[in-house]
Amino acid sequence: MLDSIIERTKPYTSKHLRRKLENEFKDKLHFIQTESNKVIVYPDSLTRDELALTCFKLEKEVTLLRRRPGEVGAMAVARIATQVRQSVEEHFNEQ
Repeated sequence: MLDSIIERTKPYTSKHLRRKLENEFKDKLHFIQTESNKVIVYPDSLTRDELALTCFKLEKEVTLLRRRPGEVGAMAVARIATQVRQSVEEHFNEQ
């Protein structure tokens, strides 16, 4: 499936897929339809606090990017550096 890229699906395929997921996972997945008819799916294990924190962080990041579009590269480098640091720390904590 990773080799074949699906660029566009028919509306009935999307509805069918959503129904199958809803029936299979029942209350474990939550579906939200946006104004642009896109569907957001999130697991039941994700708490409202986690969603709120993620939303807050993303809003803050978007605000910064709108104010300083020239610094996008620097922010990406900082984010990647943080991810690398966390990965190294996790690796050493496992040992």
